[in-house]
Amino acid sequence: MMLISTPIADPRPEMITPSTTSTAPAAMTIAVTLAMVTMTWRLALNQR
Repeated sequence: MMLISTPIADPRPEMITPSTTSTAPAAMTIAVTLAMVTMTWRLALNQR
């Protein structure tokens, strides 16, 4: 619920909420993707 209310700069908003029934899986996928991206970004920055 927190991720949906948070303004996320997404080029394709239709991928976030394709329909009202698949809001939870979409939010879950976005949360996991954001976590993986942030962890990878932190690791890349720490290696410099």
